[in-house]
Amino acid sequence: MKDFSFVDAYRIPSKIPFANSLKIGMFSLPYVDNSHIEVIASHELGWQHVSTTIVLNPVDDPRTPTYGEMQLVRDLFFYPDEKVVQYHPRRQDYVNDNPYVLHMWVRDGNIMPYPSLSESNLKFVNSFIVPTADNKYLKTTLFVDDAWQMVSVQLTDEMGQRLDEYPTWDEMCLVKDMYFNPNDTAIQYMMEFPNLGTHTLCIWHPLTLELPRPDSRMVGLGRKFSKFQR
Repeated sequence: MKDFSFVDAYRIPSKIPFANSLKIGMFSLPYVDNSHIEVIASHELGWQHVSTTIVLNPVDDPRTPTYGEMQLVRDLFFYPDEKVVQYHPRRQDYVNDNPYVLHMWVRDGNIMPYPSLSESNLKFVNSFIVPTADNKYLKTTLFVDDAWQMVSVQLTDEMGQRLDEYPTWDEMCLVKDMYFNPNDTAIQYMMEFPNLGTHTLCIWHPLTLELPRPDSRMVGLGRKFSKFQR
């Protein structure tokens, strides 16, 4: 994770001394149409963690970031070679303090199981078309190799033409529940896979290893910061 000197002008001051360092803090970054990207960044318990939400104005509810907005924040706070992931945790580990907040994680030492990113190592299993809202459809395709299951997800129109937009987080959660058991942990790498096509997101689940899981207490940092803001 980068230090935060480049966004320090947008820091929300806190009465907690450690929350004003170059490795932890809350920031409100100006965005389009007078909205803001609110970010809480921290580094503790063996993990680097960034949570993100989009604040439209003081009156309306915030909204969940799009994948493109998460990529923007990823590029701001993490180095290009860091293995940044989003977690789809086991059901019993799920924490949802704010339905509009998404989280990105990097394990200390950049130590994270990394699947083969070559499609040639993956074997096709099946594919389904799932209707969503507004006459859009999710095309989901399951691949496996000796170590991983991977589901690629694309948005299409009713004619099966791929749309130039990414699936939402809620749509990816739907796919996770379709393909994996409630006690399975799955991850999304914050990167694209060009050999699978543009605007394609992937969920990965390991078959032969246990994914390291961040401490769920870190997800509650938003409440801690909000409580002690000046």
